[in-house]
Amino acid sequence: MKGMILAAGYAKRLYPITKKFPKPLLEVDGKPIIDYVLESMKSIGIKNVYVITNARFEEKFRMWARGKNVTLFSDGSISEKNKLGAIGDIDYVLNKIGIEDDILVIGGDSILAFPIDKAFKRFMETKENLILAYDLKNADAAKNFGVIEIDSSGRVISFEEKPERPKSTLCSTCAYFYPKKTLPVIKRYLEEGNNPDTPGSFVQYLLAKNIPVLCMSFDKPWFDIGTVTKLEEAREYFSKTRRFLNDIAKIGGTSRNQKKSLFKPVQP
Repeated sequence: MKGMILAAGYAKRLYPITKKFPKPLLEVDGKPIIDYVLESMKSIGIKNVYVITNARFEEKFRMWARGKNVTLFSDGSISEKNKLGAIGDIDYVLNKIGIEDDILVIGGDSILAFPIDKAFKRFMETKENLILAYDLKNADAAKNFGVIEIDSSGRVISFEEKPERPKSTLCSTCAYFYPKKTLPVIKRYLEEGNNPDTPGSFVQYLLAKNIPVLCMSFDKPWFDIGTVTKLEEAREYFSKTRRFLNDIAKIGGTSRNQKKSLFKPVQP
């Protein structure tokens, strides 16, 4: 399996912070957002990871990539006007490398604060398209994301990008397992003139073609770093988690009551 991190966006909602600096390289508790994404991929044994960025921020990503086992590509864009889009970037890398393997695609600004080994296991058992999802449990919040409706078996029956009336509160985390049999479909999707930018549009295309798409949801936090508020929430969560783990490391000399207080859940 190969990994692909999408990091070619321009993050206009985070301006002026990201006007001259790429969002995936913003720090959360002492390390870039993209490091968390890379760790998720490495956790299931992915060794070949491809990062796709744009020409404007290519040099900054090259500095980040030094010493890391990743391959970096630029899609050549310099602004929103000539970007390839998320699906276009996936196709760009597939053509450059000639990948004929299963892939895991994750957005470079999507921090999964949960292990993905169970999702990986399910994907390997089914070899079907698989979306990693998170239940926001809030219909108003779900309006800002790709909303997923599933049946009792976990199969996706509908997917809507930023719907006005969400059919559920289950949202895509911009993390997708695609089997190698789906890769030619990506090319066909683009050749037919479909939306090259939003990953959810491709999911809708798969459903329209009666191609199975599965979903696994997780109850631990997921952070889509789209706004300053979400960035600060992620920083607070991981800072608390780090302090918690540091306290656990010292637990040998701690009283029983102190130990109980340490095991209170960390809140996002």
